[in-house]
Amino acid sequence: MILLMLLIPYTSILTAAVTLQTIQTDTNTEFQTIEGFGAADAFDEQLLANHPCKEKIYDLIFKDMGMSILRFRNHFYSENGDAVVSAQIDTVNAARKRMADGLPKILLSAWSPPAELKSNKNTTWGTLAKEGGKFVYEKYGEWWARSLQWYASKGIFPEYVSIQNEPDWECELKSCYDGCHMDPTESSKYPSYSNALEAASAAMKRAKLNYKLIGPETITGHYLENYTKTMNLSLVWGLAHHDYFCTADSCIDMFKQLESDIQKPLMMTEYYTKSWMETALIVHSSLTVENVVAYVYWGIPWPMGKRDIGTPGHPCEIYLFCLGSQNYTVNRMVYALMQYARFVRPGWKRVQALASSGDSTVKASAFKDPLGSNFTVVLINSASEEASVTLDGISIEGFVYQTSANQTCEHVGPHKPGCTLILPGQSITTVNGFAHSAPSLCVSTKNC
Repeated sequence: MILLMLLIPYTSILTAAVTLQTIQTDTNTEFQTIEGFGAADAFDEQLLANHPCKEKIYDLIFKDMGMSILRFRNHFYSENGDAVVSAQIDTVNAARKRMADGLPKILLSAWSPPAELKSNKNTTWGTLAKEGGKFVYEKYGEWWARSLQWYASKGIFPEYVSIQNEPDWECELKSCYDGCHMDPTESSKYPSYSNALEAASAAMKRAKLNYKLIGPETITGHYLENYTKTMNLSLVWGLAHHDYFCTADSCIDMFKQLESDIQKPLMMTEYYTKSWMETALIVHSSLTVENVVAYVYWGIPWPMGKRDIGTPGHPCEIYLFCLGSQNYTVNRMVYALMQYARFVRPGWKRVQALASSGDSTVKASAFKDPLGSNFTVVLINSASEEASVTLDGISIEGFVYQTSANQTCEHVGPHKPGCTLILPGQSITTVNGFAHSAPSLCVSTKNC
């Protein structure tokens, strides 16, 4: 049974079996400005764009979730385009019909330049080619400038550009995906990411292209500073990494280090887990410890049954949707991400939210809009037991939404200042509404 949020006076809750926890908020203590939340439609793009149920999926992604960042791979290999680019255009058009303010923002990342610019003459792994004993940095930069001009001619104008996905990953397997290895500094074997970045930036300037360059999108944040130490950071708007090899607890020290060392906006641009609760906890730590301005999950579509994912008896995991020929299944990850993406919009600021007790089982983050009139508080109860929470320092009149084993970002009731929130075990709860001057409007134990 879906648990409705109880509106209970402070005096009556003290006799309950569940311990009351207080989240202390300070809306005047501000942190990072949010760029957005999103996911990647990279590889299997045609699967979604050609699916008979795509309109329903587009509704869920863009209208319901409010995905504000969409990550594409740069697939400009021919002036004539290809089916992948056609699918990207279809997805962008679908998003524009469902969202306002030019959203979602596009992040365009390259997995590989064209085969003729590669050492192995193949988009699958390898590195940059050499001509006359020198890596073809200038040709790589010109390819990027032409790519952006060409995408613009198709109506796709990226907000962010990342010149190379996971340059630190070196794949020697036959099943390698597209890639182009680059080291922090040049060697006889590998080119320098920083030199490639400078070439791409110079080509963009010559073409009078103005996009936010980000990078280096290392496979893990542990390797990020290996690259930033050799980069001309004046060329990039922000620094991006992925979170592979992380769990909700194992990367906290790394998050702290990056927040301390990096003076540019930080973005987490690719990661997945098999657990929606684990993902929620990592999103929380990324926002509140590392202070990332954006969190971009990995893939949107996956062919149902491939590698047994999404078939009967096997959950749709890692990817947001598993698509069959005429049907699809939805990963609960969609709703976990929705608890943030739908209610924390680009331009909002994170504000302070702390549990009053150090042993609190609830993790909290809070956000306010640019005018300071609308607020969102996200509460994660990772314990198996129900939790009871009040918000102190912030007066919100609005609504409550929950995701749990039995709920999918469901509206479970209103919220008024001074009321107690009941959080099911293993759940994410979002309180969203406008600021109210009254310290407490909670006068009844009835569900409202």
